[in-house]
Amino acid sequence: MGEYMKIKIMLVSVLLAGSLLVNAGCTLQAVAEHHGADSTQSTAEAAKEKQLCTLQIKSLDKQNITDSVQYKITRLDSDMKETKVIQKALETTNGIVQTELEKGIYRVQAINGDFQQIITISNQKKMSINAECNEMYKILKSTERICFIGDSITIGSASGGYGWYDGLLAKFPNIESVDVAATGGQTSASVFDNEKDMEIINESQADTYVVALGINDVIYRDKTDRATSFTSSEYIQNLENLVSTISAKDTYKAPKFVFVAPFEYINRYSHVMTKYLRRDNTHEEYTIALYNWCKMNGYAFTAPMNYIKNSLADIDNAKDYTCDDIHPSYPLGTQLYSNAVYESSVLNTTGTLNIVQHFYDEKARKKTDSSYADYPTDYIEATVDANVLKATCFSIKDFNTGKYLALELDEKTGQYTYVKTESYKSCYYPRQADGRLTINNIPAGGYIVSCEYNSQGYSAYLKTENIFVNGGSTASNANIHFKNEAELPTELETKTE
Repeated sequence: MGEYMKIKIMLVSVLLAGSLLVNAGCTLQAVAEHHGADSTQSTAEAAKEKQLCTLQIKSLDKQNITDSVQYKITRLDSDMKETKVIQKALETTNGIVQTELEKGIYRVQAINGDFQQIITISNQKKMSINAECNEMYKILKSTERICFIGDSITIGSASGGYGWYDGLLAKFPNIESVDVAATGGQTSASVFDNEKDMEIINESQADTYVVALGINDVIYRDKTDRATSFTSSEYIQNLENLVSTISAKDTYKAPKFVFVAPFEYINRYSHVMTKYLRRDNTHEEYTIALYNWCKMNGYAFTAPMNYIKNSLADIDNAKDYTCDDIHPSYPLGTQLYSNAVYESSVLNTTGTLNIVQHFYDEKARKKTDSSYADYPTDYIEATVDANVLKATCFSIKDFNTGKYLALELDEKTGQYTYVKTESYKSCYYPRQADGRLTINNIPAGGYIVSCEYNSQGYSAYLKTENIFVNGGSTASNANIHFKNEAELPTELETKTE
């Protein structure tokens, strides 16, 4: 009996010990899971704190997609000295390289190519680079002396004397000499009457001239009290005269030219919406005319406004990037404008066009409001049902040839792909959930977007809108504005899709 009791006591002890171990194991597991949750949360908060930017590099060789190039990314300090290699050899897949970077300054360099670019990551959520097909890179990498010709955005009237090009110079340390011929309010016509700026232009020994004129041509074209161009053809003629004046100088080699499409007056006020629709249409007309002329004469061309507007729409503190409706701030705005001018210098490639619809409620302003006599109505953007957006039929035609675009629909994505141009009109409805009509693989150039009709009776303030489509990864948005009031027509024309 004594041995039996001993064995029983031993068994009870083992069971108790096992129970304690199991309980201890459960406790340890619970603690581990608790700490794991804290760790995961901390990691998420840290990632959020870092605000990573997605960098995409589109690799091109003579404007054809290539996977033959690898890229090295190095972090730089404020003195442009290397501090850390972030990526040693990023490989390209289907012409695309993608990585995530924290805020800072970086050098992106092709290991087996001649591409190199310095970029600054601030608050952007994403940034794209078109490598090797960039027209400005090809010119500026061998430029020693440069002359910028422009207006208040170039001279930095509202940004403490820092022009839009300030960030551009940092990318090219090979540039030794900089001349600036710019005055606030300058147009492509008034520059010839500006003795100070013409003296700078005539005495400059620059091998590259970057001309950024046009915003004031668009703004002041309806006024007769200042020298400006009243049509896009006059605008181009003025630029031709400027090229002739510069080319006639006795210099040691023929100068190169880069033309920046007109910067845009960005409207912030609801009561002048319809006025700005007409002005924006004119802006696009001038941009298309400049693009056509540059392409015909072999000048480098860049149209930065799509990049600028897309970036501002994607930034939480967009107001910190501009001083007003026209001028970039320093340093955020001038860096954005520099990046936009540089990254948008892509020719003879394809891009993406988004047709975006906006609907507005009209509200009478108070008679005591300033400018009431000229602008008695406020236009307040409204939210409409998706079925209203998908009820609008659009046609798109080439600005130069007048031929219509034939598109192919991808049923899975609801997006269209450019196929060809043709003489007869085909019309297309938005098929995406957000009501956009997206066209991919569309050749860079000018187009006319026409709102043919909305089957639910909504009418557009402007039936047709001009749009310049950038090549590369920057999407171009044609914004079509509608009165938020259905007026069903008595008869609808039969249209084909």
